[in-house]
Amino acid sequence: MTRRLLLVCLVSTALVAACAGGGAPPPKTAKNDCNNNGVCKVDVKLKASATSCGVNGANVEVHPDPVTMGTDRPRRIVWHLKEPHWRYCSLAADGIRFKNPDNDNQFSNPSMSDDDGGPPGPSNDGCHKNYRWDNANSETTAGKLYPYVIQFTFKNHPGDPGITCVKDPFVRNGG
Repeated sequence: MTRRLLLVCLVSTALVAACAGGGAPPPKTAKNDCNNNGVCKVDVKLKASATSCGVNGANVEVHPDPVTMGTDRPRRIVWHLKEPHWRYCSLAADGIRFKNPDNDNQFSNPSMSDDDGGPPGPSNDGCHKNYRWDNANSETTAGKLYPYVIQFTFKNHPGDPGITCVKDPFVRNGG
């Protein structure tokens, strides 16, 4: 009986010591939709076999949704329109708008560009393929969802007034 009790105590002590750790912290497990340069690219495209945006953007796919920032800070989110005739047009008030006017001061510097994350640039008709926001991705907002609206224009050619399309996905700040 004494040997059995001694054996149980030794095994229990060894297990407690092993669980107490002292080793390296566990690896980061937070999902991250961003590259090593801190750019999070979001693709916006039509669903297969769709020919229009659909009612309330039903035929528009946003990937990833939500776009997840990961734990590194800060981030730049770039929404890229994949379809050849889709554009963010300044005259149509297109772009990305967050639904909550108070977004914890996380988002700044909105702009349009034809370069994936590059500086804003001129265009012949004020329309571009990319829209971006900078995200502070603060630690205090980890896991918080930010709903937003994507508005863009379907244009067949410069000068075409186009058709407005709208979709409403989410951004999730990292942990």
